[in-house]
Amino acid sequence: VSAGAPDRLDDIKAILAERGWHDETLDEKLQLTKDQFQQVDEISERLRDYVVLKRLNPAFELLRETVDSAVRVERGRAPAGVSIRIADSPNVRVFIDKNWIELVLQNLISNAFNAIPGDRKGIIEIRWRRAGNYVQVRVADNGMGIARENLDRVFEPGFSTRKEERRMHGIGLYHCKLVIIEHRGSIAIKSKVGCGTIIRFTLPLQPWEDFKP
Repeated sequence: VSAGAPDRLDDIKAILAERGWHDETLDEKLQLTKDQFQQVDEISERLRDYVVLKRLNPAFELLRETVDSAVRVERGRAPAGVSIRIADSPNVRVFIDKNWIELVLQNLISNAFNAIPGDRKGIIEIRWRRAGNYVQVRVADNGMGIARENLDRVFEPGFSTRKEERRMHGIGLYHCKLVIIEHRGSIAIKSKVGCGTIIRFTLPLQPWEDFKP
């Protein structure tokens, strides 16, 4: 679907420049759109790798850089009045497939967008801490929360608490859980109706073959 789209966006920027029209905000939005198209292409390829070959490509990555990359994309999609904060957290390297963990983070942030009412000043906070051989990542929002009877089902394939589905990008919570498990980690959710939701997941600090729980 997105094949060739980044090049067409470059053509649009070139045409506007030739006509002497320069707008920094428009340039930023065009660049963000280009980045998103390129990400869709990569997601499609990586999804094929994961589903067909169940293949991940882990390496040591700075967690802060991975979080920054995911947040940068999602800030361009944030509804009015919703902010994303990255709390002061340790500068650690984790053994991950960076692209997949970025996608997990993007999905969690996107879900938080959907959970925050339009009349509320929304806050999404991401922080992390060391926990033994892991890093525990915490993504919290002050949205509407999830009813207790649905909490055990949120990681089921295709399950949603929304009556009206928005068109989603990326992957769902079910696939987020699969990706985290493949990283030798775990994921859990805590929520209170009217107050918000907290999702925690763990990522390893060392190579999987050396992993000792």
